[in-house]
Amino acid sequence: MSVKIAINRFLVHPVFLSLVASVFIVLVFIPVPGKFKLQVEDETYPNKVAAILYDDLDGNGYSDKIMAENYASENKVASMVISCYPSQSFNEWDFKGFYSFADKHFLITGDYDNDGKKEVYVFTVSSDSVFLNIIKDPKAKIPVSSKKFITRAKPWNGKPQLSVFIKDLLDMNNDTFKDLIFSVNAGFSADPRRVYIYDIKNDSLISSPEKGYYGRPSVIGDINGDGYNEIILNGYAIQNVQDTIAVPIHDKCCWLIVYDHNLNYLFTPRKFPDIGYSALTTVRLQGRAGQSELFGLYIPPETSGKGMKLIHFDHEGNIIKTCSIPGNALGTFAPFITFKRGNLNYLAVSVSEDEIKCFDTAFNLATSIKIKPGMFCILDSLDIDADGFKEVISVDGQRNLFTVFRHDLIDPVSVILPGTNWSDLQMSVVKKPGSAPLLSIFNGRSEVLISYQNNPFYFTRWLVYLAIFLSIFLFVILVRRIQRAQILKHQQTEKKITELQLKIVRSQMDPHFTLNAVNSVIAAINENEKEQATRHLIHFSKMYRHLVLTADKIKYTLAEEIDFTRNYLNMEKFRFRDKFDFEFDIPEEFNLDLEVPKMVIQSPVENALKHGLLNLQGKGHLKISAKTIDHHLILEITDNGIGRKKAEEMAGKSTGKGMKAMEEFLMLYQKITGTKVVTLIEDLADSDGKPLGTNVIVKIQMI
Repeated sequence: MSVKIAINRFLVHPVFLSLVASVFIVLVFIPVPGKFKLQVEDETYPNKVAAILYDDLDGNGYSDKIMAENYASENKVASMVISCYPSQSFNEWDFKGFYSFADKHFLITGDYDNDGKKEVYVFTVSSDSVFLNIIKDPKAKIPVSSKKFITRAKPWNGKPQLSVFIKDLLDMNNDTFKDLIFSVNAGFSADPRRVYIYDIKNDSLISSPEKGYYGRPSVIGDINGDGYNEIILNGYAIQNVQDTIAVPIHDKCCWLIVYDHNLNYLFTPRKFPDIGYSALTTVRLQGRAGQSELFGLYIPPETSGKGMKLIHFDHEGNIIKTCSIPGNALGTFAPFITFKRGNLNYLAVSVSEDEIKCFDTAFNLATSIKIKPGMFCILDSLDIDADGFKEVISVDGQRNLFTVFRHDLIDPVSVILPGTNWSDLQMSVVKKPGSAPLLSIFNGRSEVLISYQNNPFYFTRWLVYLAIFLSIFLFVILVRRIQRAQILKHQQTEKKITELQLKIVRSQMDPHFTLNAVNSVIAAINENEKEQATRHLIHFSKMYRHLVLTADKIKYTLAEEIDFTRNYLNMEKFRFRDKFDFEFDIPEEFNLDLEVPKMVIQSPVENALKHGLLNLQGKGHLKISAKTIDHHLILEITDNGIGRKKAEEMAGKSTGKGMKAMEEFLMLYQKITGTKVVTLIEDLADSDGKPLGTNVIVKIQMI
């Protein structure tokens, strides 16, 4: 078997055809399911609630619900309601003032003394003062809290414009007790714009030096290897306070600021000279030698004409290396995070609405990730599914698009949040033993619970693909069987036509016919009619030759059919000694190249002779005519014979098999060629009903 034949057989094999069709259907019509799925499970609309946070306060495995409510504005009371699970009992605390902050980072839980029970820390504003309120035993029968004065703020339009950001509870002085790290920033005033450390155990508060730069603690860790945690500040130059230029660290440009564990500058803040609205985001990576490495993303003022820049700092704030990044920042804080794949660290920067560029720590471009617009706008990280890794969370508030990436920025999955304005969010994880965790998202007006888990369709999609393949495979097999059945039927039909052709030939050239023809020639020779005998033999040979040469055909031209029929009639006329005469009424301009079924004229002519003219008392006459009407070829065979009724009475003399075979042949001819052939028979009679002959009309559809 040649290679070409083998390839052709392979290309038409049902398995290959099914596989190609399945791949096409899957790629075009079946979206590939994500490995994970997000789904909105519930939505509520709590009234007068400023913040919602879930956390397991007593370590029983159930998340307790903490709600900060501006409960009674006329009495200037901020309320805290904690619902404990699974008992669903609740306690309420009232604090003087309001939760009047620009964002929702004023509430946190933590276990400062490592006793297995968490406290609740929440800030309020009363008049021009900021207070820290601590609930040390959220499940106490008698609600008890303590209050700590933090700072005062200059009011703006009669109200203080403040933002409190609680970073974390971490041990800053190595006394084994955790301290609260937070920042307070005034929106339209240079003071306060400070970072604070509250020593909960000793009830002492320290603050960073005075500055006008707007920033908040972003990274906490041992930067210089002295055994104490340092604090790295993320900030931006908002230029909304005129008097900050007099402050050493003003908000006209960006600064790299790192505090030690006593909130003194670890090194002199590094100034970025570009004046204008700009931002600096900093991250920390653990170096190979155990020391920390600092990487920053600097977004210069738009008016500077410069692009974003990646910067590698040493632990003293010196610039080691920079890398310019083409693209536009998507906000004041451009998305900039670190992630790990295998043992390698990467820096991810969102350079446009639909692209993330990932660099290694040497600033070599590692990969470029194409994403849907809005998937990488506002970043946070949270272990949503309790697998020990923090997922990367992105929210596009304009499109209400909530997206979760895995910790290494793969397998993003999105969901549209109900309602509007999901830019400023508070998120926490709701846990319940025996159930998958839920993510709580609160935007100040509504709370949405979202499930994030493995998508079962992702792992079972191969079964779906297999089902598609098997369905197509079975369909192909069915089609092939139908085709084979049709081919077999067609072959049987052709075989039957061939058999009918042979029957027709036999009916025309049977031994009786042949013997009569030969006897007629012999009689003519005996009677010295050599010329007639010669003509008779010529007609016989032409007819016999035509039948032999066209034995495998089912149609030929009208000219060939007329010539065959004329030879047949001449033979029969000689045989029966001018018992009849005949004529062909065919116009000279008539198209004789039209294709007609084989013996479509000869068979009715033979029938007219046998049953009509040869039994007639007197001389018979046969007329064959042709014409076209309305895209049909009309053939007429008219005789003046004894008529069909008299012929039926004399039917014993003939079997009629020739005409029956011809009728079956025409039916099969129509099935094969699609050409419709209709045969009509008219009995001719005079006014008294006396038979005058028969008229056969054959209508053949012209394509």
